[in-house]
Amino acid sequence: MFRDDPLLFKPGAWYLYTGFGWNLIALAMQEAAGIPFETYIKDHVLVPLHMQHTFPDMRDSMLRKAVFYSRNRKGLRPAFPVDNYYKLAAGGYLSTSDDIAKLGKAYLQGNFIPETIAAPFLTAQEAAGASTYYGIGWEVSFDHKNRPFYGHTGNGVGGYAFFRIYPAQQMVFSILVNVTAPGIDKEIRIITDRIIDAAAGKK
Repeated sequence: MFRDDPLLFKPGAWYLYTGFGWNLIALAMQEAAGIPFETYIKDHVLVPLHMQHTFPDMRDSMLRKAVFYSRNRKGLRPAFPVDNYYKLAAGGYLSTSDDIAKLGKAYLQGNFIPETIAAPFLTAQEAAGASTYYGIGWEVSFDHKNRPFYGHTGNGVGGYAFFRIYPAQQMVFSILVNVTAPGIDKEIRIITDRIIDAAAGKK
């Protein structure tokens, strides 16, 4: 898909978000493990964390799947069907809020991935002398109240994901919406503020 494309800049000189880098990492993992990427993820992530409702997005193979929507001028309509299996490592799984929260909880507890391995992934990288607010596959930043977090947001055809881990508060937020670009940033800020404040005993 991009094998013959020229580099936009020398690695480390600048930052540009792309999911395709994880496709390459998935191939490297397959080669190193000697098994398909999805098998490795199932055996080493999904099963150990009891993420029983997380599967590769294979369009016609899943029952009880949510209906995905997009907006147009007339309102919501069923989203155009897409096949995300080609980018399995970069957004090709279907999951639930509960399952994603289990992943966040495992990171908070620190008993899933050794600190020596997790730390580089959760450290914001620098480019051109400034922070990218992005680690290795993780957004590492501060929210609107300057609270540190790591996590990720995702937006695709028919779906949106908000996933944040607040280490200082020992909290995980996992929100999945079956609408493209639902425009709920303000509502999410209100929800996170109220829950964090309530846990801290603030009114």
